[in-house]
Amino acid sequence: MKPGDFFLGIIDFFGILVPGAFLLFLHRDALTIVTGNVDGSAYWVVFFLGSYVLGHFLSSISAELNPVLKVCWPEKKDQFFKAIKGEVQLPSGVEPTRRNYYYYTYAVVRNESESAITEIDRQAAEYKLLRSLAVIFFLEFVYVFLSGAHSAMLIWLPLFLLAGWRFLFLLHWTYRITFEHYYVLKLSPKAGAPSPSGQVNVESEQATTGKGLAATSLDG
Repeated sequence: MKPGDFFLGIIDFFGILVPGAFLLFLHRDALTIVTGNVDGSAYWVVFFLGSYVLGHFLSSISAELNPVLKVCWPEKKDQFFKAIKGEVQLPSGVEPTRRNYYYYTYAVVRNESESAITEIDRQAAEYKLLRSLAVIFFLEFVYVFLSGAHSAMLIWLPLFLLAGWRFLFLLHWTYRITFEHYYVLKLSPKAGAPSPSGQVNVESEQATTGKGLAATSLDG
């Protein structure tokens, strides 16, 4: 049995269900109060549905953390974003932010390459998981602080900081590989498109940093 058997994609499973299940597990006593004497398969059905619903709330709340990426990795220093920005025309009225360019290029890559979108979805699932976990760790930190269990703060605060840092890195990496795949598919000389002036030299940067397409599966 695997996530696909429940018609759940990798993002749904790791980005929605797992964080919701973790939060519900931490407060399983409250779930027991709600479910009463329900046990066996009925209990797990309630647990599954509760996890899925909580996971959606966590995902919506944690999405407010995305703008923090601009502080750590500003758009003006994102060479792959700069490489595709001048070549992609967003629909009228759509704000030209890095996130909206990501949505656009993601849709194009999804239609062009199944292997590329599989890699991007894996990275997206990881950053959504860490993002929701960061919110959970912060909520638990506040909870133990208010409850007076100050010693537990030494656990939740470091976890929040580590999860938050890792989330930002993975979000940046997801943007990067999406722009990189789009560049290779649509804009690189091998794709039949002329190299636009001012664009990043993808092959040169890959050789310099060692973080090309072949390396993305090893990172994160």
